[in-house]
Amino acid sequence: MVALTSIVRDGQRLIAALKDDGYPHRELFPEPPHTGEPVGVHLLRWTGAELEPVDLVPLRMRGPAVFDLDIVSISPADPGSTRADLRR
Repeated sequence: MVALTSIVRDGQRLIAALKDDGYPHRELFPEPPHTGEPVGVHLLRWTGAELEPVDLVPLRMRGPAVFDLDIVSISPADPGSTRADLRR
């Protein structure tokens, strides 16, 4: 995970976890490219016992492990923010 934040979507608080492919690990992720889940913003819900996946907002990449920072901004003060995409 590169960054974490929380959002409210459909009246429930979710965790938005930004994930890139910057840290491959052959032992944790034996299948190539050794990076686990897909690149993007993973929306997760806390059940009281564990985090469960809710949605995935895929992101474009400029290279193998660098986010296109123009679309990753999720600041509510930024009029070009992708926060609305996370609430869809």
